[in-house]
Amino acid sequence: MAFFFKGVDCMKIVHLQTLRAKFEVAYMKDGETISDYFSWLLVIVNRLKSNGESIEDVHVVEKILRSLANKFEHDMVAIKEPKDLETLLIEELMGSLQVHEQRMKKNSSSVVIEQALDSKLNL
Repeated sequence: MAFFFKGVDCMKIVHLQTLRAKFEVAYMKDGETISDYFSWLLVIVNRLKSNGESIEDVHVVEKILRSLANKFEHDMVAIKEPKDLETLLIEELMGSLQVHEQRMKKNSSSVVIEQALDSKLNL
């Protein structure tokens, strides 16, 4: 019976190592939404925690800020400067980034509409 439990412990260790690796190499892909990226990353974090890993929110916040798509670089700097990352909640970070994402979408659709109008007027 001891062999069985030793095998279970070994499997748990391998599973945790796999999850840690996924967490460390995670990055936001171009075209991926903030919501999708956060959801995917938080699934990994929750699996780590449910397998006994101790991972603090500040570590998750720092990882998210390091792994955002390039289009969020200015936001990343703006968020880091005035805020203490130790007290920044994951939900607050997600909310801030989603607001910026919506603004970017709105601005890009305005540019597309303006370009379409310009091309029609120039015909």
